[in-house]
Parts: sequence; C-alpha cells; structure tokens
Amino acid sequence: RMIRGVERHEIELSVDAAVGEMLAETQWHNTQDVEHNDDGTLTFRYTVEGLDEIVYWILGLGPAVRVVKPEVLANRVRDLARQIAARYP
Repeated sequence: RMIRGVERHEIELSVDAAVGEMLAETQWHNTQDVEHNDDGTLTFRYTVEGLDEIVYWILGLGPAVRVVKPEVLANRVRDLARQIAARYP
C-alpha cells in the first residue's frame, strides 16, 4: 500500500534481469503489471496516487532500475541521486 497523494501517475520502470526476477516474485502494488522483455529486462507498470513513496523505493534499487515514465518521476530520481552522490566527494 502506497502513501496516497493528490495526483494519479502511470509508472513504468525498466529493471535489470536479476533484480527484476526477484521483484516479480512479490505483488508490490495492486495495479502491478510485469512484462518480461527479450533482452532479459523486466518492465514494471503501476498506477499510483503520489510519488513520495515510490521515489525512495526506486532509489533503493540503485542502478538496476530506470524510470521510463513519467518524466516528473525520472527527474526526481535523477535529482535525488545527484544529491546523494554529492555527499561522497
């Protein structure tokens, strides 16, 4: 169950094979849809209300995940990752 926000977002994530297979074993959200791709990656799709919780879940997966959409989420992940990296000069 995610922390609810005001705005509904369609989320699409591309996840590396090893991490993706592990994630696919769990139903993380009731809207979860998982697609296995020919290149070994997995595509995860969710419909969520608010981005506050999912942004930190994505960051916890590190470089194994890439936000495909929405752009606002990709930008938040990128900006937070830069802030984290800046703490380790």
